[in-house]
Amino acid sequence: MKKIDKSTHIEDNFNFKVKTNPEKKNKISTLILIVNIMITLISLTVIGIYAYRSFGENSNKGDVEYIDGKGDDDNDNVEKNSKKDVSIIIDESKRREEILDTQKLYNNDDIVGFIQVGKSMESLFYTQTSNNYFYLDHGLDKSSNENGTLILDTRNDITKDNYNTIIYGKGKGSSSLKDIEKYADEDIFNSNRTIYTKDLYNDYEWEVFSFYETSEDFGYIQVEFKTEEDFYITLQSFKNKSRHITERELKEGDRILTITAPSNESETVYVLHSVLIKKNTLD
Repeated sequence: MKKIDKSTHIEDNFNFKVKTNPEKKNKISTLILIVNIMITLISLTVIGIYAYRSFGENSNKGDVEYIDGKGDDDNDNVEKNSKKDVSIIIDESKRREEILDTQKLYNNDDIVGFIQVGKSMESLFYTQTSNNYFYLDHGLDKSSNENGTLILDTRNDITKDNYNTIIYGKGKGSSSLKDIEKYADEDIFNSNRTIYTKDLYNDYEWEVFSFYETSEDFGYIQVEFKTEEDFYITLQSFKNKSRHITERELKEGDRILTITAPSNESETVYVLHSVLIKKNTLD
């Protein structure tokens, strides 16, 4: 009888197992790697969607912050706000894309531009539709919202040169121009004289020349004029009505931006006029 060498048999079996373990281990490692990649991709997608939505919502939130330049803390704020103003103004192509992205985000082509008043931390989007009432109590997504949304007068045409471009703010909530009442303070008026607006075709720089409180029957929202002379006469009446005196000279051919929001009194409104000093047509 042939003697079986058990040590050789055991060694053969052991060698067989050693040869097969790495192959199984590689398959498991590959599977784990694929699962980890899928989890990472899903996580990045979720984070991206959240960041995009947060950016769109925050673009239309935040009270307008005015700076009067008093005190050390205020000087720090001026420096911080100045840096943010520069980033907003210089990157023109991004701001146009921001309007288009916001239209897509809210599925709303009524969103046509944004406005930055004074040394503000935030820019506010404005809408335009067939009437001047819908967005008084609706948000950018067209859902009911008591804060409303800024409104560009339906009579204004963003593709044309307008005598008087008018933007309405309901006067309540973060998505409004309620803080223009602070222009009643002369220091704030003098240190927040620049306004920027942008739509899909142009960007504009305006200089404030008048602020007042008036009744709604005053002709501050007139948009059509027979002649340049008629409009110039109206401009002078706006300037003369201001609470504060400015050295800004007005002339025939000027174009203005009018911002209005309800005052604390039920029968009056706040009105802020600014004259166009720079216009840039986007390519």
